[in-house]
Amino acid sequence: MKIGVDAAVLASRDMQSGNFWLSFNLLKALSSVDKTNQYILYSFLPIPKQILSKFGKNFHNIVLSPIKFWLQVRLSLELLLNQVDVFLGMNQALPYICTAKSVVFVLDLAFELYPKFFTNKTKLLWQTKQAIQKAKRIIAISKSTKQDLVKMYRVPVNKITVIYPG
Repeated sequence: MKIGVDAAVLASRDMQSGNFWLSFNLLKALSSVDKTNQYILYSFLPIPKQILSKFGKNFHNIVLSPIKFWLQVRLSLELLLNQVDVFLGMNQALPYICTAKSVVFVLDLAFELYPKFFTNKTKLLWQTKQAIQKAKRIIAISKSTKQDLVKMYRVPVNKITVIYPG
């Protein structure tokens, strides 16, 4: 099976974010138990070798450019041309066009709860709403996030699974 992953956060310069550690640790754990499936780690910059070396030989980085609109336009095109069986949206977003079964990870809805602290609220709001509508399954990292998804976006409870990081 081919599993596509939005791994852009692994290539970004901000390696202290919760998204980075969630993505890194999940992929590292998967690489220790899954030697069969092929994982395609999509990013807009190359994932550093010291990070890729922590994953198995069945994990490959595909760099897509340009950086601007890479998720919505460039990754959508890539997934149309080279389909995957499952796609993991690690950053509360999915490509605009994704025909694969998709799982989106939602860390929180802080941009909804505390909008004055977010200058890019519109982008986050649009991407998250689109992703939760399209996703086959949603992974929330806490019961609180699950409750927020149900309350604010009316997501069916059975579509959301809570999986705690770590």
